[in-house]
Amino acid sequence: MQNNTGVNAFLSTVQVSTLRQSVSLLQKDKEFLNRQNMELNIRCSHEEDRMERLQSQLEDAKKAREEMYEKYVVSRDHYKTEYENKLRNELEQIRLKTNQEIEQLRGASKEMYERENRNLREAKDNAVSEKERAVTAEREALAKYDQILEQ
Repeated sequence: MQNNTGVNAFLSTVQVSTLRQSVSLLQKDKEFLNRQNMELNIRCSHEEDRMERLQSQLEDAKKAREEMYEKYVVSRDHYKTEYENKLRNELEQIRLKTNQEIEQLRGASKEMYERENRNLREAKDNAVSEKERAVTAEREALAKYDQILEQ
């Protein structure tokens, strides 16, 4: 039994030594893992800060896009209104010019018809006068003829 006790004592010493080495390795692993955990926590914190900054930039970009879109809409509406006003003015100028030209054509047509009517009246008057002269000349000629026949 003494032999067993010596072996048991030896085994206990080996086991204690092995357990101490295991504890030592586990402590080193624990320290290593703690350091890694701290580094990862720091990196995580940095990435969260970065994410917050990027989120803020994204929100700013969205706001800027909305503002630019609103400016675009306002600008587009302004230029549309300006174009419509210019078009309306040009159409009004064309209408006025057309009305003026129509009035000039009416005036010229009226003047031409009046001139033609005057010319036709004068021609009629001249024709009536010519007819009267012709009738008078015929009467005179018939009177002379009758006079010549009587002689």
